[in-house]
Amino acid sequence: MYRNGAALIIAVCVGLVTALPQIIQRVETGERYQGVAVRGTDTEEYYLIRIREAYDGHWRVASPDLYEYKQAPFVQPSIPEIVMGGAARLLGLNIIDVVVAAKFLFPFLLSLVLYALVCAMTGQTLLALLIPPAIVMAGQTLVSPTMVLRLLRLQAGAFTAMVDYARPVNPQFSSFVFFLWLWLWYTWARNPLGHLRFVAGAALLGLMVYVYPYAWMLGIGIVGLTFLASLFPRFRQQGMSPVRAGIYAGVSLFFTIPYWINFYRAFTHPVYEALQRRYGFYASREPIWSDLLFFDLLFLLVLYWRRKKDETFCLLLSFIAVIALLTNQQVITGLRFYPGHWHWYYTTPLTIFLLIWGMLALLRHLRWLRSAVAAIIIMGSFTIGIAKQTTAFARLRASAEGEQRFAAPLQWLETHTQKDTVVMANGIFNELLPAYTHANAYFSRWGEFYLVPHERFRDRMFARLYLDGADEENIDQFVTGDRKDVYEYLFGRYRLRKGECEGGCFDVAELRRVKEEYLAWRADVDFEAFLKRYRLDYAIWDTQTNASWQLDQYPFFEFVTEVNGIRVYKFHSPS
Repeated sequence: MYRNGAALIIAVCVGLVTALPQIIQRVETGERYQGVAVRGTDTEEYYLIRIREAYDGHWRVASPDLYEYKQAPFVQPSIPEIVMGGAARLLGLNIIDVVVAAKFLFPFLLSLVLYALVCAMTGQTLLALLIPPAIVMAGQTLVSPTMVLRLLRLQAGAFTAMVDYARPVNPQFSSFVFFLWLWLWYTWARNPLGHLRFVAGAALLGLMVYVYPYAWMLGIGIVGLTFLASLFPRFRQQGMSPVRAGIYAGVSLFFTIPYWINFYRAFTHPVYEALQRRYGFYASREPIWSDLLFFDLLFLLVLYWRRKKDETFCLLLSFIAVIALLTNQQVITGLRFYPGHWHWYYTTPLTIFLLIWGMLALLRHLRWLRSAVAAIIIMGSFTIGIAKQTTAFARLRASAEGEQRFAAPLQWLETHTQKDTVVMANGIFNELLPAYTHANAYFSRWGEFYLVPHERFRDRMFARLYLDGADEENIDQFVTGDRKDVYEYLFGRYRLRKGECEGGCFDVAELRRVKEEYLAWRADVDFEAFLKRYRLDYAIWDTQTNASWQLDQYPFFEFVTEVNGIRVYKFHSPS
């Protein structure tokens, strides 16, 4: 009971540290906080917009920041967004407050699940207490030699971003679901007669494909490998039979049927090929070597040297084997897609677990030293987590406070416009717009990840260049490989994933072609008619940060109001 209480306290602390930047912001700024929460995790706005889309009733989340394409097949499943957006709607909260609450809740729940899983696998409560903070607070730091060296040298560069589990949905929600399923699977595999865990685990595995396909592929791979092993009595786990494993897999796959129907619709969609390139998929059969997986296998074999190979050994061995297979699936399929998420969210936790388990095993006869090492691990993990969160917030403090001026104009749009209104804006305001209001963006920030026709990126690029004042004399300063419009139009992510570039990605000839295309278009464009190619209701001009737009010069933009330096214009509808 004492150890369970300690686990609860640690889980609460993990949740509080994960939400620390948002807590500090609200306490420190007081009345100056107007509702625009600090962000600091990778692509956090992407998930905020998706949650708002579900909140607004577009459960498919097929085109969250554009008015068009909402009935297209979904690309990324949306159960986490539906859960969080639905909770906000049910509780009468805005999605930002729910997202901030989730930064505490899901790391808290993940910590409890990890504790239960490690206890079940090893029977060692001390180890189980150390794993949650080590993974959630310090995961990426502990497995990176460069980061460890910076940490030992007390270099500020060791803490440049918030902890990974502060990011909404992935890995925050998806990791909780995956490790909850892994606990259900492990405890059922030890006792396959447990019907409740069979039903709950099989259903959860099937539903996991709607949470995060990476997690589902790993889970179904573990089940599939267990089924294959059960066909051979020599490798069969005690109590496991091909029939039990096969039924488990079959029930799980049954729940995925709607997903595969949607996948077929997406696969046959005319934009799918371009979408693959925008995601960075490319043809390759080159294998990928993982140092961490290699060391994980060595650690596992050393830990079980001259020991009976039990259910824990079988699970960990299958975990390593399936991740190695998934990371190298392109050797079989010929299509390489980004393997990093398996490394960050699954290989890294496995490595940390095996490292700490190995250290405690080496010190099992030196209790005082074992306790000292445990204390260092838990204090060090929280120190890293707190340092990352506070350092990241200090770096973002000024920009976060400056963004509070956006709250009033965003609220004006939420109050004075209809649902799914389309607003043309730029910069940070354009990124916040679909997350903080029911409006859609005219210039999509995240359209590259959805079934959006590629010509839409060309049109966005041309319109922005035109509004920025790009012409024949100054075009060179606008068309660069670092400009996101150009980057997406020329499939920059595809080049980046293939390792063909590190920065701008494009050669002189390609950039020259973009300039020539734009100048030819600009020479005879009717800009008002061009804007009407897609729905547009309002335009936003941030006079403090975007002086070049000068929307007053266009007769088709009618000034409506100005709030905190943000001018709002009504776009004349077609006659």
